[in-house]
Amino acid sequence: MEGWNDPMDLSKFEATGKLKINLNKRVAFPLSGGPISQTSSSSQEPLQLLPTIPFGLGENNNNNSDKSDLQETSEFNSETSKEKVCSILHQSIDQLDSSIQNNVKAKLKSLEAEWSKCDIDLQKLLVQLVDYIEQKDAKNAGGIQRKIIITGYKPWMQGVRHIIFSLESQDSKTNDIANA
Repeated sequence: MEGWNDPMDLSKFEATGKLKINLNKRVAFPLSGGPISQTSSSSQEPLQLLPTIPFGLGENNNNNSDKSDLQETSEFNSETSKEKVCSILHQSIDQLDSSIQNNVKAKLKSLEAEWSKCDIDLQKLLVQLVDYIEQKDAKNAGGIQRKIIITGYKPWMQGVRHIIFSLESQDSKTNDIANA
């Protein structure tokens, strides 16, 4: 019995003297048919594509939410937000290890100095972040912190990350005590 990988038996072909191996060859042009007409794609009008929607903006499509966003932007006070963010973060420093408190304080001083350079969206994210820190919600605070890092790395975010790490460790300690 012959297998698929066995060599060909040449004894059949020795009698005729011709060794013809049938190969299927592929060619890049049609063997039959009429001539192919070349149509230029530049003569056709380009497709009219709709503009892309930035991520997260297509979720709310009603006009009321757009109006409330405009009101929220006009009502947002940068200075009171700065005071709130800095006070909550400074209160959270006391819960950190004494070995890293000075480093975190220095990072937060740079945040205070750069606050006016931050755009309003970043300031709003920082307000959300400190709200979660105040509620001791490490999971949501970490999510907001990642959003801020993605938009642009700021050196003072390392200090904020230390505060979130301390919240996460407190959460894990309370979960361990509850599970014991």
